[in-house]
Amino acid sequence: MLSGMKVLLIEDNILIGMDAEMMLYDAGAEQVDARTTAAEGLDLLKSFNPDFAVLDINLGTGTSLPVAEALLARQVPFIFATGYGDTSMLPTAMADMPVLQKPYEEKALRHAVAIALANAKSQTATP
Repeated sequence: MLSGMKVLLIEDNILIGMDAEMMLYDAGAEQVDARTTAAEGLDLLKSFNPDFAVLDINLGTGTSLPVAEALLARQVPFIFATGYGDTSMLPTAMADMPVLQKPYEEKALRHAVAIALANAKSQTATP
């Protein structure tokens, strides 16, 4: 599913991030670059062009929305993750993005990734 892809992971909980990273590799990712803040993610995007991303919405001191906006501009598919279940803070342009509940479960992660990739593929196929 993520075969050969480079993945950006923004997750502020180190243990959850490590689990997610392993699941992403198990799903076929070639490279997973993990960061814990939106600022670190945006800095990484200066030199890293991911094929896919997993973004924890609430990062304690902020959100991953700036990274999501940068990914939308680049047309990079992504999913959100949340431990709170509250997606009301998502802008209208991102309201249809798949949202994964934390802690991550591999089956749910794979399902959300599949939806995001299918959505991205259908958007690029539409003239």
